[in-house]
Amino acid sequence: MGYDVHITRAEDWQEGEAKPITLDEWLAYVNSDPEMRLEGVAEIDAAGGGLIRIQDKSLAIWTGYSEFATRAA
Repeated sequence: MGYDVHITRAEDWQEGEAKPITLDEWLAYVNSDPEMRLEGVAEIDAAGGGLIRIQDKSLAIWTGYSEFATRAA
């Protein structure tokens, strides 16, 4: 299962480039939120073996928990 998350100040996420959130704003927000952590890297095991790895100083992890129960796959 996949999903997209768009963090934007625009009313419609497709218009996000018109009202950008700067890297400095994003980093300041993540550093101010106790449920966020800058990670700088994302990795996933690729189908058929191997590893997909993306490095970007803006990558962050939400460490909070949802109020909704998760479903077992």
